[in-house]
Amino acid sequence: MRGYFDVDCRELSEDGTGWVFRPRVEPLAEGIFRLLERAAVEKAPVVATTCGSGRSPHGAVCPDGMVVPLDPFQLEWRGMVPDHRFFHLEKKPRSCRTFDDSPNASELFALLGVREWVVFGNALELCVDQAVAALLERGFAVTFVSDLLAHSHTGTSETRIAALARWRALGAGESTLAGLLADVP
Repeated sequence: MRGYFDVDCRELSEDGTGWVFRPRVEPLAEGIFRLLERAAVEKAPVVATTCGSGRSPHGAVCPDGMVVPLDPFQLEWRGMVPDHRFFHLEKKPRSCRTFDDSPNASELFALLGVREWVVFGNALELCVDQAVAALLERGFAVTFVSDLLAHSHTGTSETRIAALARWRALGAGESTLAGLLADVP
């Protein structure tokens, strides 16, 4: 089984009852919905983070899953992992380093027991770059979805080319939304 890692695509709605796409990701929304539908069909776990400048459900109820807290001393979430498929992994505000700045990140990925991750997201040359590198460093297989990646506010076509080349050199696989949807689980 593979898992899906949504890096900073969505944030909590202003009223706290659902998710909305970050502005730079809105053009990718239809594709992301299709990919998440595929994850549901596969009964695969989805781990999501929210941009450090976005509305995160810190201390709140996650509308469609569970929040994995920043606080390493909050232990009760671990026992709830088997009952969920969607996980919102909190990270520090203004941070791109999911694994370094979220003490429970490594434990969540270990508890899920999934060794292959499909990665897509926002701020490809920052947050997605850090997530792909961290997963690969920890021995996970990674496939990035090249047509479901958005730049940060400083991103350019050159930074995109460089990031994708770096991920390939590190051993990440590459696919497109169409390629993943055509792949029979």
